[in-house]
Amino acid sequence: MIFFARTRFCFSALALLFLASFADAANIQSVRLWRAPDNTRLVFDLSGPVEHKLVNLPGEKGLAQRIVITLPDSQFNADASKVNIANTPLANFSIDKNGKELQLVIDLSTRVKPKSFLLPANNQYGDRLVLDLFDEDSVNETKIVKPASNGMRDVVIAID
Repeated sequence: MIFFARTRFCFSALALLFLASFADAANIQSVRLWRAPDNTRLVFDLSGPVEHKLVNLPGEKGLAQRIVITLPDSQFNADASKVNIANTPLANFSIDKNGKELQLVIDLSTRVKPKSFLLPANNQYGDRLVLDLFDEDSVNETKIVKPASNGMRDVVIAID
């Protein structure tokens, strides 16, 4: 009886390890990109949830910045040539496979503040990895209000 319980435990532990190895694996099925007035958003549609790591690097050869997103045990099944980077801070978008890791390499022509997060599947879309690139100019903008020359200032009263 003890042998049977021990065997069942070992089998359960192996099954959990096997399933855990596939928990991080996902395929990128498509890429969407759009430009807003103060940021650029890249959305990677995934076949399932995936862990990722974002590394923000200084640019090389005249580029302002490089962002590398690493996804373990993943595949890129989208068409990277269909990603239109015109009128965005993106200078180049490429995919590298390093062993079992997939690396999304984004070279930028201007400095940005990157932020990445995962969105779970909903009724319209599957799992997604979202990369927001906030323009550094708009992040650093501060509005300086100078007092009027007569020492008075405008006061706005709003009643809601």
